[in-house]
Amino acid sequence: MAELYSEGKQPTKEIAEEILERLKKYNNYIPSSARREYKSVLLKKYKDYVASQNK
Repeated sequence: MAELYSEGKQPTKEIAEEILERLKKYNNYIPSSARREYKSVLLKKYKDYVASQNK
């Protein structure tokens, strides 16, 4: 998440998809049945991270 933040990425639905793609590159398997929920959680965590960095 720090890498995304340093790149200036904003917490959007598109960034959640990008995080999934980056995880896939590192051989992190995410079943297609869990993708939607996984993206939702990733987006929430990234939003929390960004908010903590902006304090």
